[in-house]
Amino acid sequence: MPGVLMGMLTSATLVAQDSYYKADPQFHPAPEASAARYQIIRFGPVGIGLELRQPAFTMYVTGVEEGSPAAACGQFKKGQIIESVNGVTLKDIDPRIILGNMITEAEAKDGIMKMMVKDDVKTAAREVVVKIPALGAYSDTWPLNCPKSDKIVRNFADFLSKEESVDLGIQGSMLFMLSTGEEKDLEVVRGWIKKLVAKNKNVEEINTYPWFAGYSGPALCEYYLRTGDKSILPVIKKIADCLTRTIYNGSWAGRGAAPYQYMAGGHMNAAGVHCVTFLMLAKECGVDVDEHTLQSSLKYFYRFSGRGNVAYGDGVPEGGYTDNGRTTGLALAMAAAASLSPDGENSVYAKARDISATKGFYATSWLFHGHTGGGIGELWRGQSMGLVKDKRPSQY
Repeated sequence: MPGVLMGMLTSATLVAQDSYYKADPQFHPAPEASAARYQIIRFGPVGIGLELRQPAFTMYVTGVEEGSPAAACGQFKKGQIIESVNGVTLKDIDPRIILGNMITEAEAKDGIMKMMVKDDVKTAAREVVVKIPALGAYSDTWPLNCPKSDKIVRNFADFLSKEESVDLGIQGSMLFMLSTGEEKDLEVVRGWIKKLVAKNKNVEEINTYPWFAGYSGPALCEYYLRTGDKSILPVIKKIADCLTRTIYNGSWAGRGAAPYQYMAGGHMNAAGVHCVTFLMLAKECGVDVDEHTLQSSLKYFYRFSGRGNVAYGDGVPEGGYTDNGRTTGLALAMAAAASLSPDGENSVYAKARDISATKGFYATSWLFHGHTGGGIGELWRGQSMGLVKDKRPSQY
């Protein structure tokens, strides 16, 4: 509760002291109108960077992306001021919401964005027209049954297909590519796996951070379960063995081992909760997983179910709402446990999955809220509801 109350006080202070805001900000933290500068690194597909300055929030161009629609029109340069876009100025609410709405509305029509631009504070503004891709409007059921959402997924998959790296950090991209269901994306993943296997073929042990094992390992398991390609199994085994070497008291530190001075015991459960998920997926793939490592970590995390948020470190469950995704991470782990359990949907793990998923949904009190940066709450809340979409249809 203290974190929630502090957030409420912060927003109330913004409304009271900043004449720009006319309502409580939806995002936390929100740009402070009294700040000298606020960076918008990328104004979406337009292809320019913005810096919001005084008087709040005046838009200054900080750069133009090569090959972007902004570059194509040939009329933007660093230091220019944008007064309005399609007649809209930044006022009253979070400027990021206004800028995002500008893009959404242009994409739903013809992609035309008419900007009033001036070279400096002394010159008169002139109209500059930028045309971004017209992807269409979002459907009422987005992202389901939504042609625009399908285009976004397709564009992103095509972007990821150009990735050349084959280290363990690429597996987030791999998981996305597997999720599209498209054969051409699966072929891209096959190519990545071939390189990854070759890179690690003569390596006896893989020493990887739990962050990488927990966030990347599941993609390797999902690849095997999708294709039956046994070439990846030795890599999965090496990662599982690494977790056996680095487990401490049922969980893992962010960098492995047991740094006692960190969080009174060293655990970083935002990483560790996904490690136990990986171990269960590895077991489902038929990999020989150390039973003590699996059972001790499964017991450690199962005990958090229904008792609040998964602890940040080696401690008791936490109260409040903000959990940075740890409770949804537990829901995913319990989903894996339920799939392995002979009792399946009648198991205690299935119940723990549903309880944790529901708690994870309500674990974000603000948009863009989270220790690890903007978007973390939205990411986990969506995954929570994906696990209980039939039982929680309105939240889904």
